[in-house]
Amino acid sequence: MTREELLDYTNRIQISLSSEEVDLILLQINNILEYASVLEEFDCKNSEEFQFMISDENRLRDDISRPSILLEKALKNAANKNENFFKVSKVIE
Repeated sequence: MTREELLDYTNRIQISLSSEEVDLILLQINNILEYASVLEEFDCKNSEEFQFMISDENRLRDDISRPSILLEKALKNAANKNENFFKVSKVIE
């Protein structure tokens, strides 16, 4: 990536960078791109299809009905309540 390309990107996303920050980011981006360019050397045309390490089964727990907490216990520490309900501040106008 060139300095001009980086400055174009910073202009598009409307951020200001000092000259030192531009130099540092440019160095870091180019290091990342150079590191990732190693992948271009691999020929994947004759490679086997990737196999996932996990199966497609559902790993969620079973939905088992159980008794819930008693109403009195649920409302015991409520800061504000109205009969059998929690009372909260209005958030929709």
